[in-house]
Amino acid sequence: MAPIQIMKKIVNQIMKRLVKQAKFKSDKKKLEKLSKIASEAPIASEATQSAVKKGLCKHKNPIAFPECGKLMKNERGVKQHITEMHE
Repeated sequence: MAPIQIMKKIVNQIMKRLVKQAKFKSDKKKLEKLSKIASEAPIASEATQSAVKKGLCKHKNPIAFPECGKLMKNERGVKQHITEMHE
């Protein structure tokens, strides 16, 4: 699961708990609206996510596989990935 998906899942769980604990209808409505915004709004663009993923990668100059975005150490890794996962 991608980091952004994990963050959205955590935010949704927190917001659901807050809605359940809210004592007033107006608070519940506000929290439900915030929960909806948090679950739908992108936190970062695809380019930003890719740059962060590349920066956190353990490889020196990773190569992103175009179909799934997985980062490989070199061209050999890309070819191996294609044969193992995409054929």
